[in-house]
Amino acid sequence: MILTAGGDVQYHTSVVASLMIDYAADNARVEAERIASTAESKKSFETGNFALVLDEFRHSEVSLQGGFAFAVVDNRAEASFHAPEAWPLLRDHLPLNQRAGDKPTAFEFLGKTYVMGRAKA
Repeated sequence: MILTAGGDVQYHTSVVASLMIDYAADNARVEAERIASTAESKKSFETGNFALVLDEFRHSEVSLQGGFAFAVVDNRAEASFHAPEAWPLLRDHLPLNQRAGDKPTAFEFLGKTYVMGRAKA
């Protein structure tokens, strides 16, 4: 049996939580970049036909790991996938000042923690 002080347990729990958020942040960034780089996503933004990017979101459902996705133009959501709330209600809770390519930051919404990845199509 190994006994540790309560402070050690709290410290280690904090370290593990930080590592998990870092992993989720890296995954969110990479997944956003992957989706944005597809021909379908690029064509959606060029033509305004966002059904194509919505199909890409659907194909990415497993890699989104229970998250959600938006295709945004001029602060308007043109397509959304599994969003927990409508864009006008959700956008004020998102870290939108984060630039594409920056390390994503965690945020809370409706009692759940998310990490936002962002990329330009």
